[in-house]
Amino acid sequence: MQAAIRQSEWDQCAVHYEHGPSPVTYVYRRGPSSQQWQPWVVVAESAILRRLGRRGLGLYAGRAFTEGQYLGKYEGTLVGHYETRHAALTAPETRRLLRRGHDKLVTVRSQGPGFDLLDGESAGPPYLQMANDPRGTRLQANVEVTEAGWMRVMRGRVPAFSVDKNLEENINSELRWDYGDDYWDLHTLLGTDSTHAIEVD
Repeated sequence: MQAAIRQSEWDQCAVHYEHGPSPVTYVYRRGPSSQQWQPWVVVAESAILRRLGRRGLGLYAGRAFTEGQYLGKYEGTLVGHYETRHAALTAPETRRLLRRGHDKLVTVRSQGPGFDLLDGESAGPPYLQMANDPRGTRLQANVEVTEAGWMRVMRGRVPAFSVDKNLEENINSELRWDYGDDYWDLHTLLGTDSTHAIEVD
């Protein structure tokens, strides 16, 4: 499945959404041996962030996914290669990007020894960087990102987003990923001292 996703073609279209901010973006996938496009994910306002009193985009299942199925590989700009995950998370480049508001930094195990630090800020479809952490809500993560950067469903079934339902009714379709304590520890430091000062252009 991973090889097929890697070789996929992607397309997207804006769809009117009368139950929330419109439009929403449907992302479609066509596999290497298929003539058919199928809905894959949907980018829309996050129901999770709404519950937390914030506004921002989230990622929803565009079709039903079940446990063990892969959605794609986390992509982004390569920031650097490091011997350990800790070295990647504490590198000066990481601090610099964090201070500039880059919040989509992920470490993935590289093909050789060590880890790559990726900045998913401008990554394209299937927009896995849009998946939010349910921390602060009673919701549990329904997807995980493997050490190699693959996002897969980790429990049960994730139903497809429906344009006939409002955001709260679609919350079980939102892809939720536990970013981990390392991520939140880094972001907690922002603005606490000169080393972690927030930069504003």
